[in-house]
Amino acid sequence: MPDSIADTPQLLDPATSGPSRTRLESTRYLAAAAYSDAAFRDSVLDHIERQEYRCRAPEFGIDERTVIEECRRADRRWKVRDALLLAVLLAFLFLSGFMPDLQYVLSESPEDFGILLQVHAAELVLLVLIGAAILFTEVLLREHFTLRRRFAKLVRQNPEAAAPGTKTTRQNLVVYGGYSPFVGSGLTLRDWSFSVNLQKAVGGGVRAGPNNLSVKALTDLVQSRLDDLRIPGLEHYHVLFADGRYIRNDRRLMPSPYNLPPRSVPDEIPFEEARDRETSRRTYLCIAITDWSGELVLTTYVRFKQGEANLFAEASSFIVPPLKQAYYQLDSMDLALKIRRLVALAIQSLIAAPFRLVWSPFSVYRIMMKPLQHWSVGRHTRKAIDDNPLFNYGALTSIRQLGMEDRFRVYFQRLDRDMHMKTVEQCLIDAIVDCLEEHDIDTSDIRERRTAILNNGVMISGGVVTAESIAAGSGAKSVVSKLQSMAPKSKGG
Repeated sequence: MPDSIADTPQLLDPATSGPSRTRLESTRYLAAAAYSDAAFRDSVLDHIERQEYRCRAPEFGIDERTVIEECRRADRRWKVRDALLLAVLLAFLFLSGFMPDLQYVLSESPEDFGILLQVHAAELVLLVLIGAAILFTEVLLREHFTLRRRFAKLVRQNPEAAAPGTKTTRQNLVVYGGYSPFVGSGLTLRDWSFSVNLQKAVGGGVRAGPNNLSVKALTDLVQSRLDDLRIPGLEHYHVLFADGRYIRNDRRLMPSPYNLPPRSVPDEIPFEEARDRETSRRTYLCIAITDWSGELVLTTYVRFKQGEANLFAEASSFIVPPLKQAYYQLDSMDLALKIRRLVALAIQSLIAAPFRLVWSPFSVYRIMMKPLQHWSVGRHTRKAIDDNPLFNYGALTSIRQLGMEDRFRVYFQRLDRDMHMKTVEQCLIDAIVDCLEEHDIDTSDIRERRTAILNNGVMISGGVVTAESIAAGSGAKSVVSKLQSMAPKSKGG
């Protein structure tokens, strides 16, 4: 299939599916990636865990505490390995007599360097063997006892052993630091909006009497209709989005410039805080659907704004796509510890040992400088907080976004994306129409817009033209899915 880069799709067991189950699966892959992907581990620690004065984005489909803890553990293991290599190297240099001899050769007779190696050949071989043993032990612990035993495929029969403590509180306060407030939600799918004339009665003419429509009643109806859909993995709740440059002005959320606001606040705060500050804060109804064992998370943010004579409705849809393809290789690992693999690891360790030993002083130096760098960054950040009244506390990324890829893993994931997105949009528009008609407000314009919104994707069969969306006319805009690139390109093209 053109959109599939896996041999078979990963199936959900209906008996074990659900929000907690999907969170366990995606958490398991990212927790294992802490050991197999050093770039991901460093990004999580540097851009998420060690950001003392930056708020965190919501994490969809994972338990971030588990992933962060595994990143810390993997980081400590890597530091211990390099510290042991340096200790062995220093012991060899100062206890074997190699260091004085090396200084003499380099200063007096460089041409005798080969003789120096011959004299200390036994010590050098022993040094390489000990270094190789350290590397072999570290790789064996990582591959066999950590990845295979804790996170590999058979662990799915008892997922709590791989990803404990996955109950999380929904985050209803998002402090954003970039252009888009919907940080953590992934890639943009599309957005739409329309305005309704509340003075126009059903059948034409002007409505008589007061307008009893309220945004709260409309939102309650939308939430009730969403519950009626009974989609597994669907959640809906209100979220307050606040600009990270202005959040410090609210002492109720931030008692001091050095204490970040909570990630979850009482349900009434999103409405109270956003009511009179819509330039820097807005409240949205978040509709999130987690599917494919946490590989896909679709979110739709809905907002209604009522004026004197009109109602404005807007919706923005996003998707957190599957994880990086390399992370799924975890489930194809052979759980057996075979002699062939042990021999291969031993050979690789012997080859890498000389280079790792030589590099260990630089690696340990970087490790020792990390706390100083962290202190220096914190000091400069605190100074920036004091000097800059618009210091940005907002989140810029999330753990789930750091581990995602920009394409689908299975063709059916693209179809399920469309299914969930259009089902939610159909529910939203139907609820809006029904609520307006109950208040004798004309909805003919909305019905016309509904066709344009819901029939956004078009496929022309019987020919050679296939498109995600088609637009025509002066100034028309094609709402092409941002995930076209998620389909892997063929080798020929």
